Amino acid sequence: MKLLEKAFELINKIVEMIREKKMIFKKKEELLKQIIHFQRCLKHLEPGYYDSNMYIRYENKIDDYLKTFFGDEFALIFTKNSVDIYWALRNKSTINDFVIENMLKEFIVLCNKNGFKVQ
Repeated sequence: MKLLEKAFELINKIVEMIREKKMIFKKKEELLKQIIHFQRCLKHLEPGYYDSNMYIRYENKIDDYLKTFFGDEFALIFTKNSVDIYWALRNKSTINDFVIENMLKEFIVLCNKNGFKVQ
């Protein structure tokens, strides 16, 4: 009887670990969706009427989050492709929708390749 109880206990732990892993995955996927949404919202900034340093700090925080929770590859792709956005923010200029979507293209492909359903 003890062996059966131990087996059920082990099965319950495994099931709980799988649930936790799925929840973590869903939270990561939601974070990626929020990052993509934030990047797309940059096109609505009015030139000269925003605090460029605040947005640059956000871009740096996003890079840090990606390094911490997703690894260097995610952060590298994001940062490498964000160069035009960084310069537009520094110069307080309009950020073109084409620049944003071009930046996100490779990032979204990487997300999808890793099983995250984002667009």
